[in-house]
Amino acid sequence: MERMPLIVSCSGSHCSYNRDMTCNAMAVTIGEKGDAVCDTYYHGSRKIAYPETISFVGACKMESCRFNRNLECTAYSGVSLVGRDGRVLCHTCEAGTSTKRSA
Repeated sequence: MERMPLIVSCSGSHCSYNRDMTCNAMAVTIGEKGDAVCDTYYHGSRKIAYPETISFVGACKMESCRFNRNLECTAYSGVSLVGRDGRVLCHTCEAGTSTKRSA
């Protein structure tokens, strides 16, 4: 089994899983209807914060992303999530959509 890519940063400050620009979800899913959004994003006032949590990207529904292999993320150098317009987007996927990597 391959490892899961680490989330190295997240600026989605309104997400319940974000504390001090760090994701505290154990794993997130990326992609919804052809958009590289963090599908785990939850806008709420309650903050989930477990200092020992290391966050990863598991499933990726962005078939056009070059890091997508069999609906799993392979961006092993790290994934950056960016808060924008009330959503959280996978910046790594956006930067990698020019060429699809074969499975």
